[in-house]
Amino acid sequence: QNNSAQVILRDGQLEIRLLVDREKWIKSLQNAQGWLTGQTNAFISPEMTGAEVTEATLKVLVNNTKVIVNQKILLLRLHQAAQKSVDAGHSLTQYRLSSPHPFSNPESLSVTFPASLGDVYVSVVRPQYQQMNAGETHEFTF
Repeated sequence: QNNSAQVILRDGQLEIRLLVDREKWIKSLQNAQGWLTGQTNAFISPEMTGAEVTEATLKVLVNNTKVIVNQKILLLRLHQAAQKSVDAGHSLTQYRLSSPHPFSNPESLSVTFPASLGDVYVSVVRPQYQQMNAGETHEFTF
């Protein structure tokens, strides 16, 4: 199962919903050679406790996920603690990050995830809002 992210760019708010194969990610962070050569952002020792591993992975995620909206770097915060989910037999962990931004009509977006995650399939969503009266049809344009 590949890692995936949904980036939701609303007026004044950005949210990232990231699904990660956590076991695979931790294995990449336990590779001392990868850490020494700069291929990973941290090193997780096999002797670390579960709580220490969780703390280290969250730190890597928050500190090494970079988002720029309209050339402004956003400071991300962990919006929700990790939640495990099972998708078609694969165990994935969901992380939610968010940040406010000052733009009512964002024009550009740049996203970087920690290299230790490996490949991430990304979809970007920019919601359109419209109140519709009962029985009314509204055509949305893209």
